[in-house]
Amino acid sequence: MKPFSLVLEESEDCKKSFYQYAELGWRPAQIFAPGIDGYGAAAYFEVKFERNV
Repeated sequence: MKPFSLVLEESEDCKKSFYQYAELGWRPAQIFAPGIDGYGAAAYFEVKFERNV
């Protein structure tokens, strides 16, 4: 397996990005929210993809 991380900006269409990577053979392995904003919500999300090589 080859891992890959992607951090999307708020203005980017996340659903479109998921489909683009899926067409290239990547599949989501983990969605991670390491940062906590002032209101207890995640400040950003990291999506980790994987694929067989």
